Amino acid sequence: MARLADYFVVVGYDLDKRGGSDGQGRILQRFPEKDWEDNPFPQGIELFCQPSGWQLVPERLPPSYFVAVLTDINSERHYCACFTFWEEVDSTQKSLHSEVDEDDDSGSAQPEQLFAPRSLVLVSRLDHSEVFRNCLGLIYTVHIDGVNVPLETLIGNLLTCLIPIAGGSQCHCTVVLWVQPVFTTATQPKMFLDTLCKHDEDENYIAKSLSLPSFKSIVSFQRTITLGAGDRQVIQTPISDSLPVSSCSVAVLFRQLGIINVLYLFCAALTEHKILFLSSSYQRLSDACRALLAIMFPLKYSFTYVPILPGKLLEVLSTPTPFIIGVNSFFRSETQELLDVVIADLDGGTVTIPECVHISLLPDPLLHQTQTALSM
Repeated sequence: MARLADYFVVVGYDLDKRGGSDGQGRILQRFPEKDWEDNPFPQGIELFCQPSGWQLVPERLPPSYFVAVLTDINSERHYCACFTFWEEVDSTQKSLHSEVDEDDDSGSAQPEQLFAPRSLVLVSRLDHSEVFRNCLGLIYTVHIDGVNVPLETLIGNLLTCLIPIAGGSQCHCTVVLWVQPVFTTATQPKMFLDTLCKHDEDENYIAKSLSLPSFKSIVSFQRTITLGAGDRQVIQTPISDSLPVSSCSVAVLFRQLGIINVLYLFCAALTEHKILFLSSSYQRLSDACRALLAIMFPLKYSFTYVPILPGKLLEVLSTPTPFIIGVNSFFRSETQELLDVVIADLDGGTVTIPECVHISLLPDPLLHQTQTALSM
């Protein structure tokens, strides 16, 4: 069993440290306040909440959601689900902001209204993007609409939720998905369900009492949780913790780039080349990087992996080691001088390979067979 979420963080715009055209973010609230012993709080999370920079805007933007991935010194990945919405800057904060801007540029006119970004962030070692989206969306709805449910209750239920990492072990009986027809007597199905209700956390007891070879081998589970606001979140745990969770990202990547381009990226990753994804959508960047790792299974990518790289960390692209990195297309001009990087434009559907980079595709007839199979 593992925690569904390790930390819940609220990150906002820091007007006190604004300088130049870009502002900074700061952590407004964090739960729990103390680090878990088995999972310290990741540093620098403010940069990843607004990868293009913290800025005030003259009109309210629609909420957005994406998942950034942070890798610690032990090569363990932490999934940071970010739900960002925009709040109007109050008059006191606006006056402070205007004073700073007057010092920077006295000739520029200030808009009457300004909106600042605020991000709700879940940090987890588990990759359940859709569940995180639903949970953060619910917390946002309760906050904005003033639903009569304490936010402390929602966050407390979220941070204390334990789920199986894989295989569905120790799930509650109300979330049984299917049972294989391996019963040998007419009474065993009813016995199975009755026993499951009484001993839902003791899989060995169930297997022995029904004379079945293995409880895990005959049952697949979904886990249903609630945050306490009349909601119901369904979590499908993977069959094995070694299998990649790709959802529909692989199919989307093939539609965006085409079969031959994806095969080039696949071979580039296997031969330790640098791969850079460009897109105006952070979610698209995250999904494309996830899809490429899924295609490589059962091989594991051990080099630098940053699906969403903040603009202030673009110098990472000059590293001599291989990587798979995603960057907002807003910074496209700053990537044109990269001479040894394979660039995949997800918005334009192209893959650019520099002249100095040679990528060997799969040998025939394997290449032809692969293309044929993927085209079916």
